[in-house]
Amino acid sequence: APRPLPFGFAVAAYISATTERESGLSLSAYGFRGEERLVEQRIEVLSECADAFERALGPLPWSQVHFVHVKPPEKETGVSLPGLILVSDFYFPDLSGVDASSGNLHDPAVLGLLVIADELSHQWNFYASGFPNELAEGISTYTNALFLERRHGAQAYLGTMRYCHEAWIGGADTTTEYAIANPQVYSNSRYRSVVFCKTPLVLDALRRRLGDECFFDGFRRAFALRAAHVDGFERLEQGFEAAAGAELRPFFDQWFFRAGFPILTCAFEQSGDEVAVTVRQTQPGDPYEIDLEVELECEDGSRHTRPVTLTAAEQVFTWSFPRKPVSVHLGPEGRLPARVDEP
Repeated sequence: APRPLPFGFAVAAYISATTERESGLSLSAYGFRGEERLVEQRIEVLSECADAFERALGPLPWSQVHFVHVKPPEKETGVSLPGLILVSDFYFPDLSGVDASSGNLHDPAVLGLLVIADELSHQWNFYASGFPNELAEGISTYTNALFLERRHGAQAYLGTMRYCHEAWIGGADTTTEYAIANPQVYSNSRYRSVVFCKTPLVLDALRRRLGDECFFDGFRRAFALRAAHVDGFERLEQGFEAAAGAELRPFFDQWFFRAGFPILTCAFEQSGDEVAVTVRQTQPGDPYEIDLEVELECEDGSRHTRPVTLTAAEQVFTWSFPRKPVSVHLGPEGRLPARVDEP
């Protein structure tokens, strides 16, 4: 099948190790003499990544991926080509004792670990499926989170979502922000925060809406749609729609074809055994449709959450609630694709 880059190669006196997966995928790691332990580390991590990626994305359409240590004369490199990943010294460190459970993708200590996941993910999302780069990079960040979820559990996944939230929304300033699907997204300093960090939060929101079984079914269906003449964003949408049996165009339009993000505020009033929470969207333009949790904190220290879906600029939600709340919080886990202005 035609691929964006047709081939790559590396030449050296290598030692290597290989593992064969039940899916038929062969994973090999290559290093120099004396790096036997480092090569085995790569095999273990490649296998962990493949466990997460094959579950989420389905099988690769080719049977071999080689992970190779190279020593270019000038620039450090970490790059993938179809079936081949090349990394230089900086990206080939000793991985023993590396703890990525915080989900902080910016931590230099975990870079050698995450570059394996990130570049292996490109075998699926860029080379096999041909998604546009501005979509493929965000998917790789999300699959990094899936790898950390498999390795360290749900809190590591959540930590990655919080990292992405802070990088995209916490770092927003007066610089113009473009939609992910807009070619101008590459034109300013917001490029990396939007392209790499918005998509993971959007996919996380879709996962919570659909549930794991439907979400991963949709992900696999989207990756199986490899019609190059169909836009990558549309193929992603079609895969999830087929799994959900429902139209998702409004969801994809507002997150991939619209710039910016929702800005939310809230207030509450209690009357007898009822509490009314008013949630407002204050960003310019039309309101978003967004799922979130409303957390009520009570004077006895207890916390109670209620799921809601926003569809209007202002909505009031009323619940029977005998305890006396003292504060209200939106999206208490810090993973919303939105900015929350606390009262």
